[in-house]
Amino acid sequence: MHDSRDFLDMPNMPAHITLLGTGIVSMEFASLASMAGAKVTIINRSEHILKEYPQKYVAKIRQSLIDAGVEFIFNAEVVDVLKINDDHLTLNLSDNNKVETNYILNAVGRIPNIENMGLAKIGVQTNNHGIVVNEFLQTTVANIYASGDVVSNAIPKLTPTATFESNYLAQLFLGMNKRPIGYPAIAQTLFTLPRISQVGVALDVAQVSDEYTVQTVPYGKMFLFSTKNEDQAEVNFIFDKEQLLVGATVFGDEAPELINILALIISQKMTATDLQSVIFAFPSQSIGLISVLARYLKVR
Repeated sequence: MHDSRDFLDMPNMPAHITLLGTGIVSMEFASLASMAGAKVTIINRSEHILKEYPQKYVAKIRQSLIDAGVEFIFNAEVVDVLKINDDHLTLNLSDNNKVETNYILNAVGRIPNIENMGLAKIGVQTNNHGIVVNEFLQTTVANIYASGDVVSNAIPKLTPTATFESNYLAQLFLGMNKRPIGYPAIAQTLFTLPRISQVGVALDVAQVSDEYTVQTVPYGKMFLFSTKNEDQAEVNFIFDKEQLLVGATVFGDEAPELINILALIISQKMTATDLQSVIFAFPSQSIGLISVLARYLKVR
């Protein structure tokens, strides 16, 4: 089997690629492979897909993959893999089915690479999710700190998150910051086609809570000239009781760029007055989105 680094280093796309798991990496690479002309099969032990993202948009991604010819096999696990020759593999599944393929990408997830380092011998506490740290990213050994994907916390494991933590530690060690680490709203994107981006309070959480108000805006239909006729593009604004933006989800090809602007608005607790004091470039998707957002935001 292969991992994501192997996939990105392939000189040629296999005729048939099989992906294990239905997480972020699997869905993104399934989109790439199918667009490149490969036959794609996805195998998962349950029927859940992309649990980190709003399910109403996940369903659309799933359907777009099916429409592109991607085959999903749910409620099955791989029992073993037989190598027939260099580019012919057979997967035997727990439901007694077989899958004939040319390439297998194992995308069921990674574990922190912290074994065989002697951490237990020196007293650094770990668990199944990585290295245990406190609010200063300090381990159970006073002079040892950890950051990035090896840290055991619920913060999204992303490259910008690791950079943020490293910058925090640099400031801490130089005496420039004595405070515990404080994470801002973290933007993240699923790079399928279309894309899903989210930041702050999750949409599925906000929709079942009395603490938040959700405004859904079909900006793809509203701004067809700037969304390149992507009429299914949509944004969900999530407001707290003070009418401040605390979360957002964007569905559409330009979601990564739009979510970055919304992340800034959330982190700076910007009001409608703040937004109206800035002149943005026109025409653009962002200016249309911001003009709609300003209608619902708190006015200062």
